[in-house]
Amino acid sequence: MVGKEEKEKVNGMDDKQKKAEFKENELQKILIELQLYKKKLDSINQQIQIVETTLLELEGTIKAIETLKNESIGKEILVSLGSGSYFKATLKDNKKVIVNVGAGISIEKTIEDAKKMLEERKEELKKTNDELQKNAYEINNKISDLNTSSERLVKDLRG
Repeated sequence: MVGKEEKEKVNGMDDKQKKAEFKENELQKILIELQLYKKKLDSINQQIQIVETTLLELEGTIKAIETLKNESIGKEILVSLGSGSYFKATLKDNKKVIVNVGAGISIEKTIEDAKKMLEERKEELKKTNDELQKNAYEINNKISDLNTSSERLVKDLRG
């Protein structure tokens, strides 16, 4: 027959094992959650980079439009082809530009209307960027909290 003390030792070990197993399971859940949040943060950071690049392009376009409206008709100008490549052209109109309005459709607009439209796009992108930054901040906080929890569990399991 097993004595009362032996039963308590066996039960005590079972409780320790159960607690350790529970902590290991919790740690696994936290580590999986950490991976998911890190992937989400990477995705948000990529979106932030795209938005910031687009904002820089818009600012450059707005400045170029401002410059063009002050140039004289017939002046030789450089037109960007992208990737740092240009061709020479003669300015024939400094009152209107052709702008993309979406879905591959471009229309002619006055300099002021085009500038206004681009400024509106810029403001929308700034709002999007602010929202993405806020989301990234919140996810960073969650990651930090999960790291703290996982470190605590690891310490408990080792100690």
